[in-house]
Amino acid sequence: QVYREAVIADSIRIAQLAARENIRIAFEYHANTLTDTAASATSLLLQAGHPNLFCYWQPPADMDPDAAEASLRSIAPWLSYIHVFYWPQAQVRRPLSEGSALWRRYFDLVRSWPADRYALLEFVMDDDPEQAVADAKTLQRLLIQAGG
Repeated sequence: QVYREAVIADSIRIAQLAARENIRIAFEYHANTLTDTAASATSLLLQAGHPNLFCYWQPPADMDPDAAEASLRSIAPWLSYIHVFYWPQAQVRRPLSEGSALWRRYFDLVRSWPADRYALLEFVMDDDPEQAVADAKTLQRLLIQAGG
């Protein structure tokens, strides 16, 4: 609890400093952090209560699509960037094209929200530059289909 309170206080301080320079601060939605679940991320952002604090989102490893969508919905007020990749199992990178149906689902949801959100490619299969190009093309198609 002491650690969490220190993180909240420091987050507010950093958000205030960054806001003066027109810089947005976003936590990464990531395992083994204070933003590793939707509940934890939401709690942290609510407790901090600063308008310049946001959150990235990525589908949690090994989470079924319905639960992942619920986690995305819960951080909607603070969502800034979405880390896009396709891991059908934890630590198993596959081409983004294989996860197109799933990502269409997430992007259709995000598209229905009023503020702009951004997507960036992360975790390319085999760290292969050619796969990165293919995944970027898939991401572009997905965003066009979602109207973004």
